[in-house]
Amino acid sequence: MNNSNKKYLIALDLDGTLLNDEKTISPLNKKVLTYLESLGHVIVLCSGRALRSVTFYHELLGLKKSPVIAYNGHLVINTHDNNFPKVSYLLNKDTVISIYKELNEKDLITCGMSENLTTIYCDDPEDYFLFAFYDTKNMVVKQGLLNKNICEDLYTCVFRYDENARKQEQIQKVVDKHNDVNIRFRYGGNYCELYIKDVSKARAISHVASYYDIDQDNIITFGDSDNDKEMLRDFKNSYLMKNGNPTLKPYAHNITSYTNSDEGVAIELIKFFNLKI
Repeated sequence: MNNSNKKYLIALDLDGTLLNDEKTISPLNKKVLTYLESLGHVIVLCSGRALRSVTFYHELLGLKKSPVIAYNGHLVINTHDNNFPKVSYLLNKDTVISIYKELNEKDLITCGMSENLTTIYCDDPEDYFLFAFYDTKNMVVKQGLLNKNICEDLYTCVFRYDENARKQEQIQKVVDKHNDVNIRFRYGGNYCELYIKDVSKARAISHVASYYDIDQDNIITFGDSDNDKEMLRDFKNSYLMKNGNPTLKPYAHNITSYTNSDEGVAIELIKFFNLKI
């Protein structure tokens, strides 16, 4: 079936999904996505990364119309359209400070990092993952204990911990004392992230679809990790990457035939739209 005549929203996670293991976008992925945008479909990059990082890949693809979803749905913005209704959810600074302070005092975490659009707060500037993931370019970096430095609300807060099930349970208990946030543990790594309850990539995608008058059945999503669970679950044309977290299989409606490093996204979209490309 040729679906090209219908207007679709295609939402793509970055790491482990659209990006290969070298953190680049393959020529085929770029060719397919820019071609689909030229047909009138809406291509949305949807990531836990910071806005500046998501925007970098958006510009690399040469997308000219669509918004971007950053910080796992805490921020949705479209610099190409002044009429687009921006979405912005900020973690309460007092909540972040309280959780960080207790986790740190109980030795449940080894590093903490938080940020908004101008400032990064981090107690370990040598953490490669955090500073590779959250590029410090053009940002003010405040080093030291987060509970001593944070003075404003934030888009994200990430902790590093010594990975084991017991530590996860203890961290979760600390977070559960607060009604406004929850915590998500990263698959295959020793990092976890605070997020506002009910904020998700799926909610952000629905906001974008509503603005462009795209039916929920015409939403296609690709993801690989825990922060993609809702968008894999909530949309019938969802794809878990072949390399993705296997515990997400019950939530996804499809699984890609190829991994992120084998152009799994492009291959599924070529099949879905019956592209001659």
